[in-house]
Amino acid sequence: MGSLGLDNGANVGSWGYAFAQQRRHLVTMKRLTRGLIATALLAAPSVAHADPGDIVGIEIDSVDVDGDTVGDNVYGYWEYLPTAYDTIGEPWPMFIFLSGIGENGNGTLPPGGCSGPGHAGEYLCRNLRHGPQSHIWNNLYGDGSLSDWDDEERPFIVISPQNPAPLFVLGNPYEPDDMDAFLDFLIANYNVDPRRIYLTGMSMGGYSVTLHAVNYSGRYAAVSLLPGVGVNPGDPELPGPCDMGRTAMWAFHGDNDGVQYFDPDDLARFVRDVADCPEPHPVAQLTMYEGAGHNVWARTIDPPQGMDDAVYDGYPLENGTVIDTVPFDVDLYEWLLTYDLPEVSAGPDFEVTTDDASFDITAFVTDDDPVEFTWTQTAGAPLTLTNADSQTLTVSNLEEGEYTFEVFGLDADDQWDEDEVTVTVVPGMGGGSESEGETDSAGETDSAGETDSSSSGGESTSGTTTGPGESTSGTTGAGESGASTSSSDTAAGSDSTSNGGGPGTDTGGSDSDSAASASGSDSDAEGSASDTAAGSDSNAETDSDTDGGGSSADGSGCNAGGAPPSLWMLGIFGLVATRRRRR
Repeated sequence: MGSLGLDNGANVGSWGYAFAQQRRHLVTMKRLTRGLIATALLAAPSVAHADPGDIVGIEIDSVDVDGDTVGDNVYGYWEYLPTAYDTIGEPWPMFIFLSGIGENGNGTLPPGGCSGPGHAGEYLCRNLRHGPQSHIWNNLYGDGSLSDWDDEERPFIVISPQNPAPLFVLGNPYEPDDMDAFLDFLIANYNVDPRRIYLTGMSMGGYSVTLHAVNYSGRYAAVSLLPGVGVNPGDPELPGPCDMGRTAMWAFHGDNDGVQYFDPDDLARFVRDVADCPEPHPVAQLTMYEGAGHNVWARTIDPPQGMDDAVYDGYPLENGTVIDTVPFDVDLYEWLLTYDLPEVSAGPDFEVTTDDASFDITAFVTDDDPVEFTWTQTAGAPLTLTNADSQTLTVSNLEEGEYTFEVFGLDADDQWDEDEVTVTVVPGMGGGSESEGETDSAGETDSAGETDSSSSGGESTSGTTTGPGESTSGTTGAGESGASTSSSDTAAGSDSTSNGGGPGTDTGGSDSDSAASASGSDSDAEGSASDTAAGSDSNAETDSDTDGGGSSADGSGCNAGGAPPSLWMLGIFGLVATRRRRR
C-alpha cells in the first residue's frame, strides 16, 4: 500500500467522527446459527470461476445464485483455488485477506482484464498490489519476481475482496455486516470447511479484521493483523477486546509505525487486553518488529523475510509496562492451520417417560484436538445429573415436565462450542399389562393364566438399545420387558417397549419370528403386546401403548445414547440441531 495517502486529499479530521459513528453502527444482534451452512456443504460448490491452480477476478454483484437478478457477492474479489481443489473431496481451509485503503476500488474489471497491479483506475486490479493474491498473480501472469505459492505448505482457498470505499479516504474499513454476508456467501458456494476459516488484513484491512472478529464472534478459527488497530470502546454495550471469543489472534506491528491511528502502544495494549479476558479463550499474541514501519505485511505474508528480522522480547510502553511478545519463529500459515474450531452437537430433542429410571444424552463432536465436556441443566425442575463432565450425560430421578440441557465442549486450544437439547418427560404406564393368557418361553398362550409382563427366558439380540441411553446385550430376564412375547427375535431396526412401557428397544440385525414383531406388524397373540416404533398395531386384548424417548409412533423419539448412531444420523443431527454460540 505504501502509505495511507494522508497527502492525497484524506480528510484526517473526519477520522474521529467516522470512528465514533462506526462504533455506534456496530451495535448489532449476533446472528442466529446458520443451519443452511451445513446443507450447503452437502452440495457441490456452484460459483467457483477459477480452474484449480489459477486465480481470477470476480466482479462485484456478478454472482446470482438464488436467481432473483440481484448479485449475491457484495464485494468484487480475487479467487484462487488449490491445484487439487477438484480431486480432493474433503472441504478446504480458506484464507481471506483484506487490503488497505490504497487498494480500494469499484470491484469491477477493466476491458481486457488487468495488465498488472499498477493498472490505471480504481478497478479490481488495484487489489493485486499486496497480499497473497499479489504473489499468486505475479507468478502466473506477471514477471515471476515474487515467491511461489506452495499449495502443500499453504493449502488454502484464497479469497481477497476489494473494499468499495473511496480510495485513500480514512475511516472506511470493510463494513462488518457486509463482511459477514460475504462470509455466508463463500461458505455456501465453495468447498470450504467452516471450522477452518482464517481472516487476515493489512492496515485498514487489519482494522477491519478486528471489527469483524469482535462483532461476529467465533466465525474464524484464527485471525492476524498485519498491522491493525484494536477496539477499546470502554462501553459494555459495545464490542470490545473480550468479544474476540473463541478466535485465536496473532498481531504484527512495527515500533516505528508513524501512520496516524496505528500507534504501536495502542495495538500492544489491545492485544494484552484480549489476553487478559476471562478464561477460556484461545491465544492472543503480539510480534513487534524492531525499527519497522507500517508495511509489516510485506515481511509477514512472505514469512522467510520477516522471520529473520529483529523483534522485541517484551515490548515496553512509555509508562514502563512491558507487554508480552512472541518471536516470529513459526510460519504464519502453519500457525493458522493449527487452529480449527470444534463443532459440538447434543442431538435433536426427544421424549422419555416417567417409567424410565434414567436416560443418557451423548454429545457428538468434530475437532482435531482433545475435547473436554461440561453438561448443565438450564431449564426445568432439578434432576439428578451423573457424568456431567463426560461426553455422555446420565439423567435420573425423572419427573413429568420439559427440561433443557446444555453441553459445552472445550478443546486443547481453549476454543469451544456449545449446544442445547430439550427432553420432555411424559407420563408412563406405571408397569406392565395383564392379559387372559399366560405366555410361556416358546411364545405359546395358556388360557388358564395371566401375565403381568413378559415371561421369563425371553431373549433379545446383542447390541439392543433400550430407550435413550440404556443398552443391553444378550438375555433379557423375566419382568424386564414390559409387554413383549418371550423367546422372540425382533426384526432388524425394530423397536419394542421396555421397562413397563418405557422407551422402545432398538434391535439391529435380527429376523422376526415372534407374534409381536417390528414396523407395522400385527400380533394375534392373546397375551400382552407393545406398539413398536414404526407404529405397529397389536390385536392382543390388552395393549400397553407407550411413546418412549427411544421410539414413538409420531417420530418424536430418538436414540439419545447407547450404541453410536450411523454417519448419516450424525449429518441429520447437524442439520436439525439449533445452535447457540458462546462468545
